[in-house]
Amino acid sequence: MKNLKLKNSGWITWSQETFKKKRLSETLELTLKLFLQGKSLQEIGEARNFEQGTVEKHILDLITKSFIRASDVIGEEKLEKILSIITNKNLKSLMLIKAQLSEEENYFDIKCTLAHLSAMPEESRPKK
Repeated sequence: MKNLKLKNSGWITWSQETFKKKRLSETLELTLKLFLQGKSLQEIGEARNFEQGTVEKHILDLITKSFIRASDVIGEEKLEKILSIITNKNLKSLMLIKAQLSEEENYFDIKCTLAHLSAMPEESRPKK
């Protein structure tokens, strides 16, 4: 893991000390390494012989643990759009959130956004 270049998020500044406090399993570490190499989720799945759902679960875990940003996975525009719907309408159900979105946004996008929210300290979360 020493050679991985981790990006700073809005609420975490990565340092060796921060990194030491956050341990990953070997399998999450390998998924992170491939993601940081610029591999798509499909390419990660093919390289690891994993189903798409397994790769998505790993990505969600990495977002929740603040190793990657949701915006790096789904893009800043989608993230902001979904965040806006969640916070303005105070929605928590995937189905209700999805009903407010276009077909361009999928359930994985919503899950990435919710993982992003759960990783944020309470004081940094958007307020209604």
